Amino acid sequence: MHHPVRGRVGSRFFLLLGLSVALAAIVFRVSAAPESAENQAPLDAVASDPAALGWMVGSPPPLDRILRFEDGSYFRFPGLRWSVSNFRRLMPTTSRAVRTYSSVFWP
Repeated sequence: MHHPVRGRVGSRFFLLLGLSVALAAIVFRVSAAPESAENQAPLDAVASDPAALGWMVGSPPPLDRILRFEDGSYFRFPGLRWSVSNFRRLMPTTSRAVRTYSSVFWP
């Protein structure tokens, strides 16, 4: 059975998710890395390990190790590896129905 409110919320979520990914891709392409970064070898799996690099570790994390959805930093490598595993910490991934009635019925 199709729930009209839940269907609209889900559609809106995926629309906003798609737009945010597209915007992050545009921002990433516009903010090109300096030429010196092009001459460096890409990081391998061990060198780009989020735990080894200290992404989002501590309370609060160091300013240069914070990943945020709002500024698109969650979508830049190597922080992207942490973001994929912890996406629910950055933004909600599901909608939650709010009940306006009591679930207990009194006689």
